Amino acid sequence: LAAAAGGGGGPTDTQSAALATAQPSPALQPREVIETVMCALHRRNQDTPYARFGSEVAMRFLSPDSPASQRSLEQFADYLSQEWYRPLVEWSEMRWDGDLVLLGNGAEAYQQAGVRSSPTAAWVSIRWILARVLAEGGHEEWRVATVFVQEPDSTQSDDLEAAALALPAEAAAAISRWRKRQMA
Repeated sequence: LAAAAGGGGGPTDTQSAALATAQPSPALQPREVIETVMCALHRRNQDTPYARFGSEVAMRFLSPDSPASQRSLEQFADYLSQEWYRPLVEWSEMRWDGDLVLLGNGAEAYQQAGVRSSPTAAWVSIRWILARVLAEGGHEEWRVATVFVQEPDSTQSDDLEAAALALPAEAAAAISRWRKRQMA
């Protein structure tokens, strides 16, 4: 989110308009997938141009292995109304916190980002794990496997408050799998 990443106010009009045709593609790099999903999840795009539009777009970019991909559009949209998902919906500024890290011989990618709801609000850490997925047509493309939202003022991975886009029990399993891969 070039404009939002450095400035404020969330997605631009151009970024929001691009969601109408946003689709996973082998041409998209992990950060571009994250930017698209963050734009889709933003409150301004949740119900514009129609109800649950933002959730619909975000679900296009989920890995088939993501627990959230197995949920209905209504269930997914309901998850976003929960308190711990608020940073994904109410952000006005976004920044990359560190470089993209490829895991598992390039089959997965890890990226940490920070978001905040206003220039004076605390930054909230969001950790993204993406997976290369074999799509129709036999090509690979990046999809969101797991997203973890961390409360502000917390620096330990053990303090992850909740996992966005996953169910709580499944999130714990995803964290465990991710930690094992980090130690390998």
